[in-house]
Amino acid sequence: MKLLYNMLGLLILLVTQLGAQQSISNYVGFQVERVRANSLTLIGINSSSDRGGEQSRTISDLFGFYNDARLIPTADGTAKDADVVWVQVGDAWEQVFYNFYDLDFPPMTTGWRAVGKGNEDMSSLVVQRGFMIDSQQNIDWGLVIAGYVNPNPTVHTERRKWSIINRGTPVPISLNDSNVHQSIGLLKGDQNTADIIWLQNEGMWEGYYYATTKTFPPLSEGWKKIGGGDQDYGYNLITSSAFLLQARGNTPSDRILKILPPSNFGSIQKITIPGAPARAIINWDLQIGFGQNANRLYFLTSWSAMKGIHYTTQYYNEFGSWQTFASRDYVGVDGAETFTDYAVLGTGLYWGVGRVISEHINW
Repeated sequence: MKLLYNMLGLLILLVTQLGAQQSISNYVGFQVERVRANSLTLIGINSSSDRGGEQSRTISDLFGFYNDARLIPTADGTAKDADVVWVQVGDAWEQVFYNFYDLDFPPMTTGWRAVGKGNEDMSSLVVQRGFMIDSQQNIDWGLVIAGYVNPNPTVHTERRKWSIINRGTPVPISLNDSNVHQSIGLLKGDQNTADIIWLQNEGMWEGYYYATTKTFPPLSEGWKKIGGGDQDYGYNLITSSAFLLQARGNTPSDRILKILPPSNFGSIQKITIPGAPARAIINWDLQIGFGQNANRLYFLTSWSAMKGIHYTTQYYNEFGSWQTFASRDYVGVDGAETFTDYAVLGTGLYWGVGRVISEHINW
């Protein structure tokens, strides 16, 4: 009997080690934003251009140095008839627009400019967390932001009266699951005293707050909507990629906002497990198709394949779990081949996050 116990123990040990001998790559992803015609659209930046970097971009990163995104430019050197990008810098808001023609008066050359900044080049202005676009266009249009995605909680320290807070990932998440209400310094109460989270839903602004129990008017603890009485809104999705935080109170104080990633999103793997292969390092790119697909935008992922490794590409689905997209083995020379996957944007995909699992091939 002792021998049987020992054999079972050895078997369990082997299965545990074999099952754990896998590594998880970095995450990459994208978000497709709908900029609404003749209105103000709030957009969050939920990826970074560098692995482990800040969730920020420059103006030229977002829209192209030469206005590849085709925002309506100024006709007279002012922002009166132009699409304007509102960027929060400290306690102020920069109003950035594109000037297409060289102007004699006011003296202004072609490029990204800002209200009150004359001919100063604004292409390298860093946009932190998010921005707003005041669109003068008569039709809705799309904007894609892609990059490296952080699988860990997003933390911001904020003390301004109004501030843009990005969601942290391209994936929509409910107010309850975001865990924002557990943030240090967030004021709770009723709709007159609590901090307000302003979301955009189909172009409409909606205000939410975390209520504390109140007898009159009756109010139970939890997420409420301005004008929604005591109805529970905790399961409502943060549909917009960012929200505006309206901080209440007469004296500014720090809010340490912590937003959790979606359920089952983050990897619990903190270090390389002994015996596991090296994690794949995924790169990403956005490319326009050609031929019959010339009007399609592709989100591409790629990584260098290593000999003797089985790779499984996964994407995070709308039901909160990782789903296999592709599996393949590599038996060639290390680094001699690059594996790629892609998603076609503009086909109903409004967000996506992918990763790659690496395991030794069972020869």
